[in-house]
Amino acid sequence: MKSSLNHLISWLPCIIFLMVASNHFILTKTQNLSPWLGGGFGMFASTDDGSARFVKATSIDVKGIETVIPLKKRYKHLKHKVRALPNSNHLNALAQSIITHLQKETDKKALPQISSLRIDVWKTQYAAGSLRPKQIHIAQESFTIDHKQ
Repeated sequence: MKSSLNHLISWLPCIIFLMVASNHFILTKTQNLSPWLGGGFGMFASTDDGSARFVKATSIDVKGIETVIPLKKRYKHLKHKVRALPNSNHLNALAQSIITHLQKETDKKALPQISSLRIDVWKTQYAAGSLRPKQIHIAQESFTIDHKQ
């Protein structure tokens, strides 16, 4: 009994490693997790780290005019999360932060009311041979702003 328990314990690091590696593989293929994160198993085989990803937030006012929102220091932490793993939770958190700030600015400066917000995420891929960079769109989410408060 004791030897079978010791045998099982000796395999535990391998089992944990396989679970982490499997989770990393699944998230990189289904949720656009940067291969450099979540275990870093792709960091030597990929240039797709967070710095090679671009996040763009665009507000649309009630007249349909689009304005790109600069994602400065205020959004740095949330932008980093979206670049690493652009899933619904991270996109929603960034959107809520931007919407809250935009609504305060709109009230202060009498700007046109914002009706929606769109967040896009791209990653950079390099062509084999020429190494020419190409932007690949990996995520987009739109948020309708409710002004009934």
